[in-house]
Amino acid sequence: MKKIKLGICTNNDEYGTRFHNYVMNHQKNKIECFIFSSVEKIQEFTAEKNEKLDVIVFSSLKNDDLIIIKNISGKKLYLYDEDEDIKEIKDMKIIDKFQEVSKIIDEIFKETEDEISIVQEDILLTDEPRIIGIYSLSDSQLQLSMAVTVANILKDTEEALLIDLQENSGLSECFSQENENIMGLEDVLIMAQNKKISRKRMYSCIGNTEYFDYIYPLKNSSYLSEIEKDVWDGLIKLIARKLSYSTIIVNLGSRFSGFFQLLSQCSEIYLVGKKSKLKEIREESFKGELEKNNQLETLKKISSIEIPRYKDYEISASDCINQWKWSEFGDDLRKKIVGAN
Repeated sequence: MKKIKLGICTNNDEYGTRFHNYVMNHQKNKIECFIFSSVEKIQEFTAEKNEKLDVIVFSSLKNDDLIIIKNISGKKLYLYDEDEDIKEIKDMKIIDKFQEVSKIIDEIFKETEDEISIVQEDILLTDEPRIIGIYSLSDSQLQLSMAVTVANILKDTEEALLIDLQENSGLSECFSQENENIMGLEDVLIMAQNKKISRKRMYSCIGNTEYFDYIYPLKNSSYLSEIEKDVWDGLIKLIARKLSYSTIIVNLGSRFSGFFQLLSQCSEIYLVGKKSKLKEIREESFKGELEKNNQLETLKKISSIEIPRYKDYEISASDCINQWKWSEFGDDLRKKIVGAN
């Protein structure tokens, strides 16, 4: 996920440290924070690193500083106290210095928030993200575990986001999603229906693990069936581009309106299941359906993955993922997934 590059310019070391500590404790997955003791230090940083700060928060500026600031790019906010004369402060949003840091962070998010129109031409002009679809016709209970395993395998090489479209998959329980008021996939789909996606609200829909990020799953699985097919057109690619993910892993769940539209957007499609005659028959039937509907390009992207049968059937999902990842099966999967890119 693309982080906001935030600069804090203050000659008050204690204030700068407190601000930085808050960001590291509460917003480190969304904000990359840099502390500067002077405006000149910002100039040096941007010149040496050849980087642009998205937002810069200033306090206690001198008149000479105001001249230099005009040549520094990025959104600018000014922290003032009530005894300060701010009539010379131009082209900056003025906010109270001595309010809670969380409220200042909210102002920073407002400055970086932009409403992104979902326009097909905009999507087509970008580099293609890698979209990996995970689906099963015979062992759907294994889809989430496989999607998480793939995300784990890719952690060293790609910035991955997991999107779970499977009803009652257990993702919330796996990552202890306890807050019912948290934003998630419903909110993403509502934004898509309205043809506008807010980057700030998208950030609020994303959870983080040590290995990958994920969109908080549906609280009401029936909502998926209410989404019109055209909502899915280009949506996954747009999410990847605007939030700077190189790879999206999609647990395709079961069939829903828009399933085949989403399937056609995948770079790779993995049909997973334990080795059985049922798996073989159903996968051949599925491929035949795609061929009949002239979805030949989608057909070319399909690979079949046979899940090994372990003796201990009652293992937890995390144990299952570890067994897959660190076994001969995991080695083969790693070659397939990493080598496919």
